Formats: sequence, structure tokens, C-alpha cells
Amino acid sequence: MHYRLSLDRETGTAITSKSDAQAVADQIRIDIRAGRFRTMTPGSAATLDQLGDLYFAKRLTKNGEALPIYERHRWNLMMRTNIRRANGIAQRFGTIEAGALMKHDVEAFQEFHRQVRRESFVDARGHTRMRRRGGPVGANRCLLRLRAFYNWALANEYVAQTPFKRGTATVIHMFKETERDRRLEPGEEERLLAACNPHLRVLVIAALETCCRVGELLTLQWKHVRFDLNEIRLRAQNTKARRLRILPMSQRLRALLDMRRHDPAGQLLGPDAFVFGNAVGESIQSVDTAWTAACHRAEIIGLNFHDLRREAGSRLLESGMPEHYVQRFLDHANLSTTSRYLKTTRRGMHEALTRVDERRNRCTTVAHAADSALTSTENPNEPQGTERSVSEELTGRTSTH
Repeated sequence: MHYRLSLDRETGTAITSKSDAQAVADQIRIDIRAGRFRTMTPGSAATLDQLGDLYFAKRLTKNGEALPIYERHRWNLMMRTNIRRANGIAQRFGTIEAGALMKHDVEAFQEFHRQVRRESFVDARGHTRMRRRGGPVGANRCLLRLRAFYNWALANEYVAQTPFKRGTATVIHMFKETERDRRLEPGEEERLLAACNPHLRVLVIAALETCCRVGELLTLQWKHVRFDLNEIRLRAQNTKARRLRILPMSQRLRALLDMRRHDPAGQLLGPDAFVFGNAVGESIQSVDTAWTAACHRAEIIGLNFHDLRREAGSRLLESGMPEHYVQRFLDHANLSTTSRYLKTTRRGMHEALTRVDERRNRCTTVAHAADSALTSTENPNEPQGTERSVSEELTGRTSTH
């Protein structure tokens, strides 16, 4: 068995010298060989760091798969948060004993993450990036994972109580979330596409045509594009819900993909090349910087790339697609989620009402034409000058003019 860990997190202290780090590492190796490293049994004391590792190793989703990697990233964010406990001492969240976590500790964590902030981090390529952290929604997602962790720990007898409840009463409450309803305003799509670089432009169009998340598009490979079936296939490991998604291609999307099948030398890209990678099909990890720059150039405020997903789904609904098909495009498990997710616009409401009026006028015109045709036809069994309207034909009454 191989262990990969942080010595600072393992010891709960900052190790500043190489000699100290070597001494701690040697002791951990001794504990591993002796079978004493992280040996936890129900009822034994363990920190959130330690029990969290066991949780992610054993906890599976409904499909029998490991929890998604973004949940582990969220957990790590929680564990490295410093809070001030009820005794006034500052402590890193992950070093607190799981069985000793109190309501005050959770509320201190909650209050810290309620504030929106920007943090720097180093990505896999060694590049320093800035990422937005915090806010009511982010804090709620962290607490939902922490609550699920305590439910698991209670069921397996690793802890005797949860800080989220006292008896049957819930004592930790989530922040109220403001439902996001941002959509593209008239003219914004044209300005945005004009401000995008070539790679981001095709990605934006693809998002509007498929309702896909940006990560799902960036991981799409050519071997999963079926031109013969007019479909794209998103692998389960690349989707948020961890299930295969098969989406039909619109004419606009198919033409877009057809133009990206060749590299700069004119050679057809291989099956493992990434559809929305660079010019030679290599993977691109993020478009955050390009997106921010494009919105700035287009003078568009408050628009996230993920908002394009809402825009795409709402357009499908407004164009007359049944809601359960829109649900499949969005990959929502429940139709109620789709109903909350989609947003109408004032323009869309006007257009929908115009279509209703057009259908109503067509029906009225047809009814009047039929009525005129019937009233202009003489019935040989009736006296001269007697006409029957559509309503009279239905009721059997005759009107004499």
C-alpha cells in the first residue's frame, strides 16, 4: 500500500525544516510497518482529517462509485480552514476531533465562508491562478457534505453525535440562497462572440447548442463524436452525475465540429485528440482567464460561463421542446430541478404570446371560412332564402333571412 499525504496536515503543525520533516516521515513509516498508521475502529478518537480519509475511501455513490473528485476538493477546502473555537483558540478545522466538533465550530466555519474572497492556488502545471471562494452557496455546499459525513460516521459508530442536531431538532441552518436567473440580454451574444478568441468562441457556441457544462466540453474527445449517428457521447466519468449522456447534434454544432476535425497541417485529428483542445488536439484545462477577458471586452457584467447552460435550456423550452426532453439535455435527475433551473425572459414571454395570438387568429380564420362555406350553400329541401350557419348546423336550428 502506498500513502501520499501532507506532513503538516498529518501532524497538525507547520513543519519548517527538512530534518523535522525527515523525522516525522520516518516515524510514519515505522507506524505503517507496525500496522498502527490510521488504524481506526468504531468508537476510537480521530480527527476530521483522519476520519475524512476513511470516509472518502469507503463512501460510495448510489451507482457504487467513489465520490467525485470535486467533493474531495471541497472537503480539503473545509479541512484547511482556520476557525476560532468557543475557548478562543484558533485551530485548523481538520485537526479537530470528529467527536468533539460543536455547533459553535460549524457556525464559525459557516460565517468565515459566507464572505466572498479570491484565493490563489497552483495548478497541475505549476501556474498560479486566482479562484473565487466563499459566498452563501459555497458555504451551503460545504455544510451539506459535512452533514453527509456525520450521517455516515454516526451510522458506522465512529461518532456518538452530530453537531447538526440536538435530539430530533436541527440546530445548524443553511444560508438562504438567491436563485440565479441570469440570461443573455438582447445583443449580448453577438458582442460576446465578437470579443472571444477563436477557441473560446467555438466553446461558447457549443455550450449554447448542447446545454453542456464547460468541463464536459473540455474533456470531449473525437472518438466520442459520432457523425454517422449525429450524436456526441459524454462519458460517465466526465459528467457531474457520473452517467453516460448521449446528445443529438444540431446543424449549427455539426458544422462547427466539422471545421475542427483537422490540425494546422490539414491532417485529420486522432480519436484521442480533444475536440475543444488547442490547435493540435491537446487538452485545455480552463478557460477562466479567457472568459473574464472576453466579458470585459464585450462590456458584459455579471455573466458566468455556466449561465450559458441556463440560456441554452431556456431557449429549447421557448422553442417548443417538451420539458422532459429539456431535462435530458440538462442531465437533471428530477423534472422539478429543470423547472427551477429554467428562466423566461420578457422577450420570450412576448414572443410566446405572439405565437398564441397567431394560432388563435389562424383558428378563427378557418372557422369563419367554414361558416361562410356552409351559409353560402343552399339546401334544396329548405325554402328559398333560408341559410344555416355552423352553429345552427350543430344545434339543428334554422335561421331565415
